[in-house]
Amino acid sequence: MTSGGTKEEGGTEGKGSWLAFGAMVAAVIAVAVLALWATGYWDKDPASSAGSAQSSSPRPSASKSPAAAKATPSPSAKTAKPSPKPLPTRSVPPQKSAYIPPPAPPPAAQPEPEPWPPAKECPVGQITARLTSVDFTESLPGYGMGYVTVTGRGVLTNGTNVPVTFPEYDIPNFYGLDERGQSSVIELYGTFDRVPPPGQPSTGYIVLGPGESVGYTATAENEFLETLTEVKYWHSSNGLASTLISFPDEYILDCSVPYETPDASMSIPNTFTG
Repeated sequence: MTSGGTKEEGGTEGKGSWLAFGAMVAAVIAVAVLALWATGYWDKDPASSAGSAQSSSPRPSASKSPAAAKATPSPSAKTAKPSPKPLPTRSVPPQKSAYIPPPAPPPAAQPEPEPWPPAKECPVGQITARLTSVDFTESLPGYGMGYVTVTGRGVLTNGTNVPVTFPEYDIPNFYGLDERGQSSVIELYGTFDRVPPPGQPSTGYIVLGPGESVGYTATAENEFLETLTEVKYWHSSNGLASTLISFPDEYILDCSVPYETPDASMSIPNTFTG
């Protein structure tokens, strides 16, 4: 009876030891499970675990070494597509225009300024008008009216040092002087004894160079016989109304041209006797 009771007691003690050991193992396992759960090892959503791993500060898992965690790619890394490579660029040369502008012309040469013409001065010298002859003809012959036409001829000389222009209609006048020196006869019209070349129209004026002369003819028509018998001398006037100093190559200068004053030596005695 005593030995039997001892076996049962020994069996009971052995069972109690195994139960205590099992309880200790279970406690260790429970602690390990709680530790793994705390680290999220058994998280059911891989994407959320990957996201939480990215959002939280990176630290190695308790069950994996840092090298293993680095070698294992994350699910997001597996699904990410590689970025496309940039297309190669090609430089395009600039297009040349079909129109080529002509070269700019060279600058035109500037002409040299023309020098001012030398100043012109009024002439030195005198113009002389001198009668050479006086003729008398009866006016209206056959009518016995007693009228006479007086024709005077003379020479106009340019005694200045410049060319002189004379209008064709303006010839030197001539006068018939009585014994008191007063004029009683004046010619009415006349012409210069110079004509243009054949076939060429008249220019309306003549030009005498220095020292040149031209003849002229002046006429007084229908003078009374009594008037002509009172004339003692015939002589030319001492000037023209429209004399111009002429510079044909440049311009015309209006000057007061000096005339030689007629005196007794330049007068022609009257030969009319009626």
